[in-house]
Amino acid sequence: MPDQEIMNEMIEIYRELNMKLRGMDLLSIKDQKADNGESLQDILQRMRNREYNASQAIKFMSLGDDASQVDESANAAVLDELIATGVTPIIMLSQFGTAREATLSLLQQADDETIDQEIGSPRGKMSIRQYCRELINADREDQKMIEQIVEKAPAS
Repeated sequence: MPDQEIMNEMIEIYRELNMKLRGMDLLSIKDQKADNGESLQDILQRMRNREYNASQAIKFMSLGDDASQVDESANAAVLDELIATGVTPIIMLSQFGTAREATLSLLQQADDETIDQEIGSPRGKMSIRQYCRELINADREDQKMIEQIVEKAPAS
């Protein structure tokens, strides 16, 4: 049985981001930066790339294959063309959500033995459960940076 707590938290992250950013005038924060100097676009792009590549890694790991060669930060080939044409933050958020759905689907299909088996991941040897926990922690850090940017939005 998949770890429901992990799945719920993964869903919650996307839901919170969606509620925070949809309907907001993102042009008003286009030039705002988080404390680390990154823009909303930068952060969402990283989250999208990480989730897309994590989904691929989890697929490999669930099949018993080493996924240490997967680079979480790499742009997916299908995304390169979209980046070149200018992707908005909302499109990136949607792409993150689509990749998150794929991750959740893989987790739902996996049994405890598969989820707890230690195997090579993009972050070293660990179980899928541990890897998902690390993804959630990375998402929460990115979410904090997005909050910093949103707080700088001019009052409407």
